[in-house]
Amino acid sequence: MTTSHDAVTPGYLLASIPGALGFYPSDSIILMGFSSEDNRLVLGPVARFDIALASRQLPEAFAVVAAGADVVFAFIVSHRPDPAIHDLTDLLFDFSADLDDTDRTVDACWFTPEISVGQPYEMCFAPAEIPLTHTAEWQQGTIGSIAASPTMERWREAGRLPEISRDEAFACFDEANPHFGPRDIAAMVRAAASDAPLLAQGRPARPVPMAAGGAASTLAEDVRLRFEVRDIVPLATRVFSELSNMTGEPPEDDPVRADAVLLTRMATILYDTALRDLIVSALCDQPKGAARVLLAVAQTVHGLARTNALALYAMAQVALGLPMVAGTVLSVALEEDPEHTLAGLLMRGYRAGLQDKMVANFRRGSAKARASLGLDEDGERALCA
Repeated sequence: MTTSHDAVTPGYLLASIPGALGFYPSDSIILMGFSSEDNRLVLGPVARFDIALASRQLPEAFAVVAAGADVVFAFIVSHRPDPAIHDLTDLLFDFSADLDDTDRTVDACWFTPEISVGQPYEMCFAPAEIPLTHTAEWQQGTIGSIAASPTMERWREAGRLPEISRDEAFACFDEANPHFGPRDIAAMVRAAASDAPLLAQGRPARPVPMAAGGAASTLAEDVRLRFEVRDIVPLATRVFSELSNMTGEPPEDDPVRADAVLLTRMATILYDTALRDLIVSALCDQPKGAARVLLAVAQTVHGLARTNALALYAMAQVALGLPMVAGTVLSVALEEDPEHTLAGLLMRGYRAGLQDKMVANFRRGSAKARASLGLDEDGERALCA
C-alpha cells in the first residue's frame, strides 16, 4: 500500500489492517513499518500479537517490522479498561531495540477499542520530531471505510473477504474431514510414513485400497495400484490443472476430501522433504487446484504431512496473489510445529514483504529437488551421459 503523507491518517491505516492480516484482530497490538519514498509512505511488514503475550513477542515482532522501515507505528486494539491500556502504552513507549547498531523505538502509537467503520481512535504518544503526527486527524478521529482500503483490492479481485476474527481465520485449517474415521485416517498416515521412504529410494509404493467412507472413484486411479517417484510430477500437474480449470468455487463439502486414494498419495508425497519439493513447480503453475488438494490433505491427516500441506497451501496463496492468507496459514503451521524449516522460511519471507520474489524461489527449489532425485522437468528419470 502506497499513499501520500497528506492522505494518511491513523483511521486510514487502521482500516487497512483487516485486508493486510486476513482477519479483524481483537485484543491485539499491531506493528506497521513504513518506508518514505518521494513524500509517500510505503507500507512494509505488518505484525500482530496477542496483548496477553505482549512482553514476550514485542521484541521479535519489532525486529521484523523495523528492518528496512523508516518509521514504526503501533496500534492497540482492545476493550480492556483504561489502566490496562496505559500499561500497554508505557510498554511500547519504553521499548527500544538495537538494530544494525542503531537504537530503534516505536515512533508513535494509537488506541482503538475495535476495528470497524466509525470506531474512534486516539493517539497514545508520538515524538515532536514527526510534525505530521501533531495535526488534528492524527490526534484523534474515527476509522473510515474498510472496504475502500487499498489492502482490500486483492480480496475483492478474489471474491473473498477477511475473516471476522483470528479464530475464524484459523477454523478451516482445524476442520476435520467428515468422510473418514480415526481408523481410516490412521491407515492413511501409516501408508504415507512407510511409502515415502520407498519412493525416495526409487522403489514403488504399495497399492491403496478404496476406503469405506470415501468416494467410489478417484482422481488418482492411474496410480492407485502402482506409484513410483516418476509419477509424482505428472500426478500433481494433472490433478492441479483439472481442479484449477473447474469453473466456480468448490462445493462446501469438496469431493476432493472424499478421495482416499488421492489423499493417501498426496500425504505420501508430503511426508518427505525431497518428494514434497517435486510438486512445487506444478503448484506455481496451477495454484488454485493445488490449494484445493493441499487444504483437503491438511484437514485429513496429521503430523509432518499436515504441516507440509499447510506450508505448501501458503505457497499457493502467495502464487494466487493472496499473501495475507499465507500469513494466517503459516501461523497455524508454526503453532503446531515451531521448528518446521519450510514454514519458518516462508514466514520470514512473508513478514519481510518478499512475496514478489518468493514464487521464483519456489520454482528454483523445485528444480533442484528434481535434479537431486535424477528427474527431468516432467518428473521422468533423466538420462545420464
